[in-house]
Formats: sequence, C-alpha cells, structure tokens
Amino acid sequence: MRLATLATTITLAGALLFGAAALLVPSPPVAGPVALALLLAPAANGALVAVVLRSAPEDMRGRVISTVVMAATALATLAPLIAGLIIQHVSGAWAVGAFATTTAAAAVLCLILPGFRHAESPAAAPG
Repeated sequence: MRLATLATTITLAGALLFGAAALLVPSPPVAGPVALALLLAPAANGALVAVVLRSAPEDMRGRVISTVVMAATALATLAPLIAGLIIQHVSGAWAVGAFATTTAAAAVLCLILPGFRHAESPAAAPG
C-alpha cells in the first residue's frame, strides 16, 4: 500500500474512532474506539520510518531518525497536557473531540501535501 493511502486511511479511521469516542464519554465503552485508534499508530509509524530511512542519505540515517524520534516524542508529551487542560476547563468529551479534530486535520494534510502524496511506498525496493 502506498504511504499516502496508508496514512490517509489511518488518520481518517482515527478521526472517526475518536469522534465516536467523544460521543461515548464518560461511559466505559469509550475505551473501545480509543483502543482501536491507538492500535493503528504502529502501522503508520512503521511506514513513515521506512520512507524516512529510504530517503535519507546512508551516512545521515542515524541523525535523521534520531531527530524524527526526538521531535515525535517531544510532541507526544504535549498530548496529555493538552487533554488535561481541556478536561479541566471544558470536559472530557471536548478533549476527545479535539483529538478527533486534530486527527482529521492530519488526514487533510495527507491529502493535500504534494511531497507526502508522492512519497514512495514503504514496501518499494530501494533504487
């Protein structure tokens, strides 16, 4: 599957699952859609890392991956903080809805960014 197709599918599915979860807050079944959305992340991560590794020069791959992982980890630490602030000032449903909206925005970016749309497939053989 092409990277753009995979990422768009995963982000759209995530947005729909988080949207469904927002409707289920505060009941226990909210865990179902959230868990399914989180299970999609490793597939997206693997595809993105494969493309980054393939497109980075061989002597720079370690630095590139280190930078990507550091940036992703730094951004991931913001999610609980943002969710906590939204829950504190609005509600849990709004927090989950905000993540649904953010994931939907990522899906739109997958569709409109030309460099991303034309990235090679993670399964493609290196040239």
